[in-house]
Amino acid sequence: MLARIGSLLLELHRDCRRPAVEDFPRWAMDLVQSAIPFDSGFWGAGSVLDGEIVTHSFWLYNQPHESMATWERIKHQDTLAAKLLSESGRVLRLTSGQLRNEHAFTYESLFRHYGIEQYLGTYAPNPATGLFDVLAIYRSDPTAPFSEAEHQAFECLVPHLVEARRANYLSHMGAAECQIAAATHQLAAADAKGVLHAAQDGFAALMNLEWPGWRGPRLPDAVGARIGAGRHYVGAAIAIDFEPALDMTLLHARRRSAVDRLSARQLEIARAFASGQSHKEIAQACHLAPATVRNHLAAIYDTLGIGSKAELATLLAQQAHRLGAR
Repeated sequence: MLARIGSLLLELHRDCRRPAVEDFPRWAMDLVQSAIPFDSGFWGAGSVLDGEIVTHSFWLYNQPHESMATWERIKHQDTLAAKLLSESGRVLRLTSGQLRNEHAFTYESLFRHYGIEQYLGTYAPNPATGLFDVLAIYRSDPTAPFSEAEHQAFECLVPHLVEARRANYLSHMGAAECQIAAATHQLAAADAKGVLHAAQDGFAALMNLEWPGWRGPRLPDAVGARIGAGRHYVGAAIAIDFEPALDMTLLHARRRSAVDRLSARQLEIARAFASGQSHKEIAQACHLAPATVRNHLAAIYDTLGIGSKAELATLLAQQAHRLGAR
């Protein structure tokens, strides 16, 4: 089994960005199935909001769609979900007998109807963002429990599966921009309600520069309010750009720079002047008087603490690099 797990991990990390977002969980579960035989499974992503488990997305592996609808109806009485939450990060191995005796309501209301007799699963949390992945694999034979070796193998695989899914999701959300994100900015994806669905590791650290002690999954109001309403947030320590992507908003967070202090009009004039345009040319393009352009440039130089066009061009080039030339 160890050799197969090694090959699986290599394939998982090498090819995780290749499948489409909606195809990734089945592709990854097929890999797991090749090492740990199972009949069906579940992969969900979500958070706990106001004490309730909220599923952002889910994928069913050889399970009917109505099984998830059934769980939504009974989730407040699901003792197994409560146990998984209380022991987040630990993979639980439960036999048919344990499911029937220790989680009788969930077994009778859900598992028995959908052929779930053997259970191996976990809630894998990210404490910094408040997000978690739920991964579970099932067998339908009451006499075929998962072995301890399979338990340990799945426990080894879970963090790699979670990281691979996140890499897949963000790579499709940000496409080529994800390749430069580590050096320039940190990415996160949020829904229209300002709730995170995915985030790179450094995103939470940047958020804490602006809001010490922040923990997800809800974005601060100042950021959440700008989703769908604005393309830029500038705070005391960080700046965030917003970009629609798929059915989410992609957040590009980075440390605030001097150029972020400029207004939109000042930035337009600064870029034009740094590119070689004259005061008169800028005035015509912006429908301003040349004297107004000169006043704007004086204010720009004062804001940035510079004294020449060369310094202005350097700061703008550094800003473009931080933004990944977007």
